[in-house]
Amino acid sequence: MKKKIYLLLIVVLTSCEGFLDEKPNRNLAVPASLDEIEALLNHTSVFFLTPTYQLIASDEYFLTDAGFNGLNNFTQQRAHLRDFETMFEGVSNVAEWSTPYSQIMYSNIVLDLLDSQTDLTNSEKQKADRIIGAAMFKRAFALFNLILNHGEFPDPISAASKNGIPVPLVPDIANPAPFANLSDTYLQIINDLENSAGLMQERPTNISTPSSQSAFALLARVYLSMNDFENALKYSEKALQMGYRLMDYNDKDPGLAFPFEMENEEVIYYSVVMFYSGFVNSPETRVDPVFFNNIPENDLRKNLFFRTNPNGAINFRGTYSGNRDYFSGLTTSELFLIKAECHARLSEEVAALESLNELMQMRFDRDTFMPLTGETAEEVLSFVLEERKKELFFRGIRWSDLKRFHQLGELEIQLIREVNGTSYAFQPSSTGFGIPIPPEELNLRNE
Repeated sequence: MKKKIYLLLIVVLTSCEGFLDEKPNRNLAVPASLDEIEALLNHTSVFFLTPTYQLIASDEYFLTDAGFNGLNNFTQQRAHLRDFETMFEGVSNVAEWSTPYSQIMYSNIVLDLLDSQTDLTNSEKQKADRIIGAAMFKRAFALFNLILNHGEFPDPISAASKNGIPVPLVPDIANPAPFANLSDTYLQIINDLENSAGLMQERPTNISTPSSQSAFALLARVYLSMNDFENALKYSEKALQMGYRLMDYNDKDPGLAFPFEMENEEVIYYSVVMFYSGFVNSPETRVDPVFFNNIPENDLRKNLFFRTNPNGAINFRGTYSGNRDYFSGLTTSELFLIKAECHARLSEEVAALESLNELMQMRFDRDTFMPLTGETAEEVLSFVLEERKKELFFRGIRWSDLKRFHQLGELEIQLIREVNGTSYAFQPSSTGFGIPIPPEELNLRNE
């Protein structure tokens, strides 16, 4: 019976979403060997994609009227305006929701298949453990990307009474998983990552293979999103202790269309946001000139990350994908910034500056770089947050930062869009930065 269920799941995922590389009409067999089971985790059309709506909703860019009118659909326009309440009206099969849940489904199939494996040799057991760890990591990564978009801030006092998202732990499409509360959703993510770290190799063998280091790096990102600075610091340090390299931007060529290679020494785990042609790499998706002009001339990111066009428009190009895709994965540079921010918020300004300057010396012109200094933790924190915004530009992280800054009472900017002569102001107090669950998902669980 289980084999029939797995076959049905694979056929459904293949035919409805086109997720498998092979054609659905070819002879399908339920994966049996460890290699076949592991292959389920390696489909690039299933995994390595993260949601884009949190990037569209962020404050890192603006759209011209032509850019707004050129967005592919109503939902993307609502995300840009941050008009979340109406964005899924009349929409079925929201890819930003269904793609992460397909990743979770594949991960659960892998975990269930491996649970039935018996009589393994020692080497097979080690391989099976690595696959289990990878499946747990990928399930956690998908759940985290979902809750960042669709959940409120996980305040420890109220998280248990707030809605989270469905948290499927078994591959059962006949019985949709119920909604977990916000606290339990985050607890599942953290448990998956902690458990996976003990099963995988320490360092990634390639950028698409999760490792203990990528599990710790994601834990650092998760805890920072919760404003849990002690744990974010703990896991950023654990990840960096496994070894790291930073690119020296002095050695990068600003004359290239895309100056950064996909497989570079900073990438711990690779992913990109879903590609929407009306938004990703569109010339009408423009960087604020005030932000750009405030970047010092000896900051190499000014020319490596951004392109100034003949018409004066400034576009982002500093993705770590090596092409038009916007990178959203995990890097050592992000870990340095997490470590620096946590030290600063814990009033450890000397340690914060040490972490920040180690990164910054790789980002500024080597002949003119002067290490940052600051007299107070507040000054150091200001340095860190400024560098974080530049370094992690268009990684899909800024929306999470805005959410946690708001919870800390530090959101000092007004989130306003100007489109077709109308001003749209976002009021985070009424929404908590959460994008609603697609109505079809709610209806499915109310039937």
